Amino acid sequence: MTLYCEKQKDADDFGPFNLVALSQDLPGGRCSLSIYDSSRAPISELVKVHAAQDLESLLLDYLTKHPGEHTTTELRGEMHRRNKAVSEALAGLLESGRIVRSHKGKWSAPLPAKASHVA
Repeated sequence: MTLYCEKQKDADDFGPFNLVALSQDLPGGRCSLSIYDSSRAPISELVKVHAAQDLESLLLDYLTKHPGEHTTTELRGEMHRRNKAVSEALAGLLESGRIVRSHKGKWSAPLPAKASHVA
């Protein structure tokens, strides 16, 4: 879809914006829809960003469903993706705090915090 501004009260006209909708399947049968301005970035770049986000979701889902520590090699095998893509996705998840890395270099989802009971 292309968005145009034909008239604006107190600002300069803008656009056109070429909007593209990309859907992403998330763990648990959920779905996400993102709208991108493809006039600012080529669609090929948008697809790369979308694929990276999808890989992060897949890794996080796997680590959550398979508690314990996992090697990078194991995760690469489970994801059936390029080594670099898996390494970049793991780095992104670590940076955002959604996964942890042990001193042995193994990956895991953080354990949920235990609820404390106050009497």
